[in-house]
Amino acid sequence: MPHARVNGIELAYRETGRGPALILGHGLCLDGEMYLEAAERLAADWRVIRLDFRGHGESTKPRGALSLEDLADDVAALADALGLERFAYGGLSMGGMVGRRLALRHPGRLLALVLMDTAAEPEPQRELFEGSQGGEEPAEAVSANGSQLVDGEDQPLLEDGEELADSEQPQ
Repeated sequence: MPHARVNGIELAYRETGRGPALILGHGLCLDGEMYLEAAERLAADWRVIRLDFRGHGESTKPRGALSLEDLADDVAALADALGLERFAYGGLSMGGMVGRRLALRHPGRLLALVLMDTAAEPEPQRELFEGSQGGEEPAEAVSANGSQLVDGEDQPLLEDGEELADSEQPQ
């Protein structure tokens, strides 16, 4: 799988098709494989790029805080690395939240924006997993504590020392 060096990390992506570029952003704890069937159907008309956000899939799992703004800047940097001046972006759930930030931070880059099953209102900064302690994988925290989100003040998506578990895709 190809990787692009962007913003100090290795960002994994998959690419198929020809035509205008369409970058697809996945949901939390998933990766670009979630769009495999859609990419196959879109490839006749689009250059489809399915990325793994940092901390997901085959991309670097950095230590430290992670924000939706970081992910949006990674998308723009991936587009730069691939020689794309303008592109369409589609995002599901967390990928849609990234798309909103992408549109605000890099508005001249977008040909189109598709937001699927995502929040349309400003969300408060949140701690992802209540009860997740340093070193505990978020997936383990969900199993032990449920997926309840808790409001916080100026909290990054991941606390220092936490990282996302690799997604498990059906074969």
